[in-house]
Amino acid sequence: MTQVWPAYLAELVGVPVIYKGVGGTDIQDTKQRLTDWVEVHRSDPDFATTGHLCWCGHTNLNGPNSKDPAKDYRTIVPALQDMAALLPPGNFFMPIGLTTGPETPWGSSSYRLTVDDLDDATATAVNERMQAAFPAPTPRCAATW
Repeated sequence: MTQVWPAYLAELVGVPVIYKGVGGTDIQDTKQRLTDWVEVHRSDPDFATTGHLCWCGHTNLNGPNSKDPAKDYRTIVPALQDMAALLPPGNFFMPIGLTTGPETPWGSSSYRLTVDDLDDATATAVNERMQAAFPAPTPRCAATW
């Protein structure tokens, strides 16, 4: 499935997408891999115009990570913010919102944790926090979906 995402994302964002998956066991691992990539490519001539689409955080909601306070769902948005800060001003960084799948329908506890806490006054779900952290399309960040 991940091999076809570049075509879908290119159509979605309207720019060419080169697949370079660097997934990890959790978002902290993904953040470290981006940090390492930045260190290697910082002097590349096209570094300042390279965009990054991040579909990450899912593994922090699964298994042992979800029970580890250093890697649970509350760590996803701060890690995304750190990742965006690694890139130069004007660089495109887009975190893509998390989904819950058919086994966690609207209103379920997993839905409330991931997509929408169903309380406009609190907005504690991961995607709501992502929307607050990355509120509008700019050269540095884009709204989550």
